[in-house]
Amino acid sequence: MKESNSKKFSSSKLLIKSINSFYENSYSLSIKYLKSYLKNQKNNLSTKTIDFILELIVKLTELKKYKYVIDISEFIIEHLENIDEFVIVVSTSLGIAYNNMKKYHKALDIFLDLLNEYPENANLYYLIGITYENQELYSKSIKYYQQALTYEPDNLEILHNIRYVFQITEKYNELNAICQKILTISVDDLKALNSLAIIYIHKEEYETAIEVLKRVIDYKNDFVDAWYNLGVAYSAIKKYQKAIEAFNIVIELDPHNIEASRFLGKTYFENENYEDSLEIYEILLEKDGHKYVYLFGIAISHFYLYNFKIALKYLNMALDVKPKSEEALYLKETILSFSNV
Repeated sequence: MKESNSKKFSSSKLLIKSINSFYENSYSLSIKYLKSYLKNQKNNLSTKTIDFILELIVKLTELKKYKYVIDISEFIIEHLENIDEFVIVVSTSLGIAYNNMKKYHKALDIFLDLLNEYPENANLYYLIGITYENQELYSKSIKYYQQALTYEPDNLEILHNIRYVFQITEKYNELNAICQKILTISVDDLKALNSLAIIYIHKEEYETAIEVLKRVIDYKNDFVDAWYNLGVAYSAIKKYQKAIEAFNIVIELDPHNIEASRFLGKTYFENENYEDSLEIYEILLEKDGHKYVYLFGIAISHFYLYNFKIALKYLNMALDVKPKSEEALYLKETILSFSNV
């Protein structure tokens, strides 16, 4: 009896060490002590211990310490397989960790095995959808997201994932339908309104898109995508100064936004601000590599600034990247026709 009590006391000390290490942010030590503790438990865990383990896994996931999540989760599944509900949660966390580490096949194996046991679990369909989406297998991701919706039809998280996939795959009719569904649940949903604006831009209904985007920005003036789309809409109707203002706000909010910088350079050029377009294309060339669009942008900006020799230099560089470019060949021919070049 005394020996049994001694073992319990020693085991409890391991759990306490694990908890203390966790709150000291020593996660590897916390896992080490926890594994030693769990070896002796034989599926006998208190609710408080389970809560601590789940807190540990959640924290490690938040910190993106996925290798730690995999380590402790796999250990639990191996040693505590009879605590069903607990092991299901841990297995799901393990699948999420593999997904985040881009080990998609392992994640899918876990989620699909769980789905066989729990075929009406919306979250599992959702997680499988995310895993396929991360691999850009969009038709498969939509299939599982829609299956998740059959169990939770008003789940905004699932609806927004469907919205996002339809948006990037440019399925505008489907995108419109899902946005309308979201807006019936949440009338001022900003992401859905922004997606509607994208549909209006696609349909060349630019003024309507601008009205919608202004509404979004009135609610949230740091919504980067809304400012970007506003710039695109203004540029399309040749309101270049307003487009320039919008793209500059995007870059102020998100300095690494390459697409906004590209549009800004193009819009400066179209507004005949050649020095500004030149500056943007030079920044892009340094940031994003020697791409044709930047080299040609620099060349044509120099051309309109009457720097013909420099323009020719960058045109030749652009033609090295894209030898059959008609616009570059035409501009080169034009420059060479000048007798002083």
